[in-house]
Amino acid sequence: MNIFMVVFINYGNTCYLNVILQIFLHVDILVKNKQWVHILIKLKQLKKNCPFKPNLIYNFLKLNKHFKIGQPHDAHEAFLHILDYVDDISFKGVLLYKMETTNKPLEINKNKEFFTSIELALTHSNLYDNLNEFFKSELISGWKDKHNNVRNIIKSGYILDFPNNLAIVLKQTQHIKKRIQYDHILDMTKYAANPNKKENYELVSVIIHSNYHYYGYFKNNNIWYLYNDEQIGIIDKPNLNQCPYMLIYTKLK
Repeated sequence: MNIFMVVFINYGNTCYLNVILQIFLHVDILVKNKQWVHILIKLKQLKKNCPFKPNLIYNFLKLNKHFKIGQPHDAHEAFLHILDYVDDISFKGVLLYKMETTNKPLEINKNKEFFTSIELALTHSNLYDNLNEFFKSELISGWKDKHNNVRNIIKSGYILDFPNNLAIVLKQTQHIKKRIQYDHILDMTKYAANPNKKENYELVSVIIHSNYHYYGYFKNNNIWYLYNDEQIGIIDKPNLNQCPYMLIYTKLK
């Protein structure tokens, strides 16, 4: 069994980095940066429950320019920085946006856009309802066609290429948190450009941001663990009464 329990020391408001490192340790990555692969392998080989200070990793990832030690930072922003720096494509997918006129002559425009996370504005208490809101079609008035005629169009969004790992960000304010119902198996098929292929994901990480502090729940060999900087403990499942900031799913084969 591939069980590892490396814990990271918080050495100056670096809890945001600690939870992001745990994300990368608990998913399969696809990167071109061989040094990053080597670092993650070495971390997994460390003695269990032995606290590790990630200052050298902080330096390797060039975080000092935008993420100063001793100051609070956004974990999602650090996550995106690291993905870009190490060129990890395991979280990269492709969105397809289609714009179609509502009357004849019919005009259809399609645009593709890469994404590494889905950011949801929380208007509902259920994850699926918020995803429905994100992907719902939108009527846009006043669009001009190639002949300069003012027309109405419907803009729709789908996922054309699904990532191996899916990061969902639940936009929460520091002072007003919403509890969100989310499933451990997430069916994303209805949001696919090709709905004939099943697209299911399994929850592997839940990131919590509370009182300016980050910690997380991570799944390893079907066992859930709470990682809170240097502290670690086995749990039954993530506490659904807490308000998640990020949900990390991995694609089911």
